Amino acid sequence: MGDGVLAIFPVSKNQSEAAVNALFAAQCAQNQTTDQIHFGIGLHIGNVHYGNVGSETRLDFTVLGTAVNTTARIEALCSETRRTVLMSQDFADLSQHPTESIGRFPLKGLTEPIEVFAPRSE
Repeated sequence: MGDGVLAIFPVSKNQSEAAVNALFAAQCAQNQTTDQIHFGIGLHIGNVHYGNVGSETRLDFTVLGTAVNTTARIEALCSETRRTVLMSQDFADLSQHPTESIGRFPLKGLTEPIEVFAPRSE
């Protein structure tokens, strides 16, 4: 991912619990930054495939899937929208946190634009 980081919150039985935990981690990261560090966090939920890929001379742990691509593209919208944390509607519905719609955006690889949300301050 270049200079990015991908965090995965496994879902066993409760998708909402995983979404709440992921949003909490995103807000903790946001609260611990200074004005000198700018970053974006994209949140989405979906199925992924992960594991070691490569050969004896080069082995990487990787995560693949449409959910990974969607998440990365949502994160890329952070600079355009001037928001630190953005999420898909699927994630927003599970997060149990007030959100606001930022708008609909076309994402590379998807046929239709998706609605993107940001956490709303309580």
